Amino acid sequence: MSFEVEKKGFLSRKDHSKKGSIDREIVPLINYINSLPNYYTTSSCAGRIVLLNIPKSGKKNEAEWLYKTHGKASFAKVKKALTEKTEREVWFKQESFILHIRCRSLRDAELILSCARKAGFKHSGIISTSRIIVEVVSNERIETPVKAGDKIFVSDENLRYLVRRANEKLLITRKKIALFFENLKRKK
Repeated sequence: MSFEVEKKGFLSRKDHSKKGSIDREIVPLINYINSLPNYYTTSSCAGRIVLLNIPKSGKKNEAEWLYKTHGKASFAKVKKALTEKTEREVWFKQESFILHIRCRSLRDAELILSCARKAGFKHSGIISTSRIIVEVVSNERIETPVKAGDKIFVSDENLRYLVRRANEKLLITRKKIALFFENLKRKK
């Protein structure tokens, strides 16, 4: 199957993510990459701040989101969500930006990696060579348990700190995304 046919088929598929759509914060970047002849995106997340009620299985895709934002988190909303009744462990997470890009050739992948690394995405790399896929990933993240059952482990002061740091890290990520986008447009 040619790259063009593969790309057309993939981009015409239904979005299978839990959310069911691309995060609006990165829609222009995704659309730009998908408009280029040698690339298409296969999955993405703009980065987010969440409270997750973790199931007994420990599987993230089965976790219940008590709070989720792709933008600036609100201490009051996080606190309110944290006080809801839960029976399992609850984690506060600031999750990083991640983007998977299918590339026509290794040379194309190297160009994406160059743009990503110059933007500060130092841990990006080629994750598949049978079908060349680049993972652009940010390293800004926070993961910590904050509650188990009815027992909250963090004081309001600590929770305010976590929310503030998560917001700061998300802002750093957004700046890297903007720089990555600019780098790509310059390489065209």
